[in-house]
Amino acid sequence: MKVIFLDFDGVIVTPPKVRSLNKGCCDNLKQIIDETDSFIVISSCWRNLHPLDYLKRKLAEKGISRKRVIGITPRGNNRDEEVQQWLDNNPVDAFVILDDDVFDLQEHIDKVIQTNFEVGLTGLLAEKAVAVLNGTGKG
Repeated sequence: MKVIFLDFDGVIVTPPKVRSLNKGCCDNLKQIIDETDSFIVISSCWRNLHPLDYLKRKLAEKGISRKRVIGITPRGNNRDEEVQQWLDNNPVDAFVILDDDVFDLQEHIDKVIQTNFEVGLTGLLAEKAVAVLNGTGKG
């Protein structure tokens, strides 16, 4: 199984609409899913604010199947730990982390695709994520 650890803010939520999903960024996320047959694990702080079903619904409104969202990372001391805890408990062939903030993702930095908070997930970054998930590139 291939997994995308997904942050929302700065990846699929961009200014000026900081409470709405950016359609273009979500289209780029869908491209990654379609090209890699991957699944989403939500690592965003939104997981602490909203139920998983709400997050699935918001993504579905932008064309991402609810079936592609398979869970959330557990709460931990930092995001490296949270990602590792999820990986330790689930069989994964490949993974990528989409995030705008990488200060606490140093243990998995080669799997991180860092976005710009103002711009979000671009087509070029989506291509890099596809390469990481398909084993032909690094973050």
